[in-house]
Amino acid sequence: MPHHCPTAGLRRGLLLALLLAAATPTAPSQTPAAPPRGVHTPRTGARIPQLPKEEGVFHFAVFGDRTGGPDNGVEVLARAVRETNLLAPDLVMTVGDLINGYNERPQWMKQMEEYRSIMGGLGMPWFPVPGNHDIYWRGSEPPLGHHEADYEQHFGPLWYWFEHKGCGFVVLYSDESAPGTNLKGFGADGWNRIGEPQLAWLESTLEETKRLRHVFVFLHHPRWIEASYPGTNWNVVHELMVRAGNVTAVFAGHIHRMRYEGKRDGIEYLTLASVGASMPFDIPGTGHLHHFNIVTVRDGRIAIATVPVGAVLDPRAFTPEHLKEIDALRAWKALPRGALAFDAQGATQGNFELRFANPTRHPVELEAFVEVWGRGWFTAPESRRRVVEPGAELSWSFACERAGDGFAHFVDAPELVVRASWLGLDRRVDLPEQRVPLALELGELASLPLGTGALRLDGTSGAARVESAALALPDGPFTAEIWFEAEKLAGRTALLAKTEGSELGLYASDGKPSFLVHLGGRYAVVEGAADSVPTGRPVHLAGVYDGSELRLYLDGALVGRTAASGKRKTNDLPLWIGADPKADGAPGSFLRGVVRGVRVSTGARYAGERIAVPASAEPDAECRLALRFDRALGPFAIDRSSRSAHARLHGGARID
Repeated sequence: MPHHCPTAGLRRGLLLALLLAAATPTAPSQTPAAPPRGVHTPRTGARIPQLPKEEGVFHFAVFGDRTGGPDNGVEVLARAVRETNLLAPDLVMTVGDLINGYNERPQWMKQMEEYRSIMGGLGMPWFPVPGNHDIYWRGSEPPLGHHEADYEQHFGPLWYWFEHKGCGFVVLYSDESAPGTNLKGFGADGWNRIGEPQLAWLESTLEETKRLRHVFVFLHHPRWIEASYPGTNWNVVHELMVRAGNVTAVFAGHIHRMRYEGKRDGIEYLTLASVGASMPFDIPGTGHLHHFNIVTVRDGRIAIATVPVGAVLDPRAFTPEHLKEIDALRAWKALPRGALAFDAQGATQGNFELRFANPTRHPVELEAFVEVWGRGWFTAPESRRRVVEPGAELSWSFACERAGDGFAHFVDAPELVVRASWLGLDRRVDLPEQRVPLALELGELASLPLGTGALRLDGTSGAARVESAALALPDGPFTAEIWFEAEKLAGRTALLAKTEGSELGLYASDGKPSFLVHLGGRYAVVEGAADSVPTGRPVHLAGVYDGSELRLYLDGALVGRTAASGKRKTNDLPLWIGADPKADGAPGSFLRGVVRGVRVSTGARYAGERIAVPASAEPDAECRLALRFDRALGPFAIDRSSRSAHARLHGGARID
């Protein structure tokens, strides 16, 4: 009987166990199952949005003609390349006329290299289509086919097709030589035909691509416009495409104008305008524009959108540094220095100076001119324009003159109009236009005797404007009051306002009186009862701030009071009578009716439950503004206070 060794047996058992363990697959770690497709939320009872269909979707771009335009057309092309990269389609197609051409080989090669270099910036493949500018030779002894050999060597085949994501892309050549010749041209009968070899190729290609969900066809000349291509055999091409049953759209160029022929037998026909090429004029609404098309492909349908070059923005460009530059330029206020004083006949002359220092790290284009509408004015120069480099400064002078006519005609206040544009490397930012009334001084004319007129407002554009610097109301207690007669009080209606997240205002919106002042970081508001402001008769409304509370008086009666204190937040917007200012200082919330007086004073002029209503806006030592609107002097309503804060009439406002 053989000798048994327990140790050896143990070794064999352990070895067998290890082998069995190695041969037995280990249970895989449990990966959480993907949640079922749908909208996932712990919220109950909510409307659940419908998910999009899971279908094969992709995008491609189509570029129009580049050639025949100015030299800076290549800059338009380069910008289109950058913007296409932001949209990231799968591929880019062209529709011919890539280069100016019509030249001999040395010039052709240089232009080819320029175009390919720019298109090389695309982050996706691009596929060329030959156009007449790419093929036609101008010079002695044109080679057979002119530049066809050059084109195929450096751009690609004259006609070809490829497949992408179940779709076919077919490129046709529409500049073959006239049959039996080496002559090339278009526009005359016999020159506008697809040759038999290409037709035979197209027929077999469309047969081969019947299995695909869409087929797209590209060529340079829109041969379906028969009036432009006499003798064309496009009807033969069209019938081949109809017979195939899956040709969705045809794209062409050449005419430098967008044109959509609609659907013919289910096939859409589109012509692109330009991506840097020449145009008779740049009017997008007429189809004359630099653009590219984006085509979205889905099963059974496509969508096509035209994207003007310059319309696509890179969100990553809006960095804090960029925004800081634009905000620094926006913060600059055009404040012309100088003033014009009228003589007794309304004549005046003088100069204004505009200064600008570029606060950004990029060039800024500045344009300025003085705009006058009244009769008798003369200004020089008509306008100025300059690109101001980073950190540079400029000083412009404008001369203004008006002949005296005794104010026989209305004297509209001249305005300085300033336009500033930030010029980045690949985009331009045009800032809102600034319009600044030039400073006009009435001098001794302000002391004319009182009249019997009143300010009449049309409720749509009429108001009177007092410049912020002229009012210069100090912080602390003040009183604002107005004598008026409203025709109607429907909706938001401002009576006297210098608001916009700051300052003060008197309102009678929907007939409810209110007085508001921005104190200690917020608006303090006191209101009267709804519909308590009457229409069709004279009304006096006064708001008082005494440093600790706001009070509101309607026809001498206290109709509201509220505790309020703090530093008043100021702005440099105008004080409007019969309106309130928007962020740019323009008026809104207009009053329809008559204003007979406005007075703004330092100190709390009124206290108690009832006050004696003054007959008019009489000036005194506390007055910062006393407008009686009793007579007009050109565009002015005379301020009877010592401040000479004369109001300017705006829009449909008049004094009579």
